[in-house]
Amino acid sequence: MEIKIVQKILDILRGKIFYMNIYTKKVIGIKKIQNPKTLILGSSQLESGYIASKDEYNLATTAQDLYYTYNLYNKYNQKSMQNIVISYSYFSSFSHILKSKEYAIIASIIKVLSDIDYQDKELMTEDIINNEKKVREKSWIYMLRFFFLKNYNGNYKRSAYSEKFKDENPKDIGASICHALYKHPHNQNKYLEKLVKDTETKKQKLFIIIPPMPKEYRKNIPNKKELYSELYNIINNKSHIKVIDFYDSSLFSISDFCDFLHLNYKGSLKLTKLVKEQIYTLT
Repeated sequence: MEIKIVQKILDILRGKIFYMNIYTKKVIGIKKIQNPKTLILGSSQLESGYIASKDEYNLATTAQDLYYTYNLYNKYNQKSMQNIVISYSYFSSFSHILKSKEYAIIASIIKVLSDIDYQDKELMTEDIINNEKKVREKSWIYMLRFFFLKNYNGNYKRSAYSEKFKDENPKDIGASICHALYKHPHNQNKYLEKLVKDTETKKQKLFIIIPPMPKEYRKNIPNKKELYSELYNIINNKSHIKVIDFYDSSLFSISDFCDFLHLNYKGSLKLTKLVKEQIYTLT
């Protein structure tokens, strides 16, 4: 009986709700960092691909779509922030977290911890509603775990990066992306338009990162022009915006990736260095 009680306490302290540990740490950390100059937003390709340093904060999250990129910007933007960095990947124009079977429940975590409402409430499922209840009941435990958090910039731990390439079939992944691309309407770029307008009003630089992609994967998805034409139409003639395009960059090889979508630690160091060079020579 005593062993079971101890195990239950350990489980509570470790945290068992998917993604709660990471997201709680991020939202507590950003409130404690002093006068950040650069805010990083976007999906997992920057969450695990950009290593924020002093005066920077990485608020990119797994499956973050443009709706959440924009709303997280509004929620956590500070007067000291001069640079906003976002990822814009091949799926950004149509990605919708509530349409993701695997990651939709992250929206309920964001709802509880950041008070950002769901996009398209008609897409909410019973699983999302139940997860929100569970998050509300246990959020104090997670908040308590990181209450004394210091010197955190929103980064993954180095141990979270795999140097071993995950063996996947790029054709299967590409097929699922193509299916989503044509199945769902391209309605997410309206939030990019809002972000472009707000950063211009606030006189902030907006850096849009097109993440690198292994050539073995690129040949299984639509061509670059089709994937990014909307992006370039939106940012046309906007002097405060810089697109940093690594989509088919020769600077990255398969050894920089842990799978067909994400960089490993070595690749992340490389991407971070290249992006920082662009940001801090232009600001």
